[in-house]
Amino acid sequence: MKKIYVILLFLAFSATAQEREVKTSRFVNQTEIGLLAGRSLTGPTYYYPYYPNPYLYLASSSYIAYPKTEYKEKNTGSLSIQTFNGWRILPRTAVGLTTGLDAYQGALIMPVAAGVRQVLFEKGPTLSKIQASLDLGAGTLWLDGKDEVSKKGGLMVNPAVGFIFPTRSGSAFLLNFGYKYQYYSISDAVDADNFREESRNIKRLQLRLGFQF
Repeated sequence: MKKIYVILLFLAFSATAQEREVKTSRFVNQTEIGLLAGRSLTGPTYYYPYYPNPYLYLASSSYIAYPKTEYKEKNTGSLSIQTFNGWRILPRTAVGLTTGLDAYQGALIMPVAAGVRQVLFEKGPTLSKIQASLDLGAGTLWLDGKDEVSKKGGLMVNPAVGFIFPTRSGSAFLLNFGYKYQYYSISDAVDADNFREESRNIKRLQLRLGFQF
């Protein structure tokens, strides 16, 4: 009988220690791989409109406008990987830095953003949770490689909501559904007096699978 009491006491102590470890863990790492789905525009050329040199235009008696490119829409999917490293400032709230890589059609963008992770609902530290997240920052194209055109990144916004499935070791599996907005621009010098430019607003639905340490 004493052995049974000892075993029960040991199991209770182990469960309490595991729960305490989950609650007091301050550092949060969430690494995920995702799919970005949406529609993109394709056409015979990349850039519109065409901007003539104003001095050249005033000095010339004739002017031929650059024709508008006819774009077509098509469904597209892109791969994405990201990692969030943060610090738990409250039992259910973590703030930190998010970075990764998004392989869009025609551009490889690395977002760098401030991130927030907020647990909305949980029954217990070892049970599944519902989590909301928000990443706000900018995308850079310095990993995109050399090209004939100049590309410049811009605003990135990425809200999401999903589930955390804890494991016995204190880590967890992640499943998130979100929306991602990314802005970037492309410019190209036609000659010494003229250039052309295009702005792109990428809007994608997002599915992410990952792991939390």
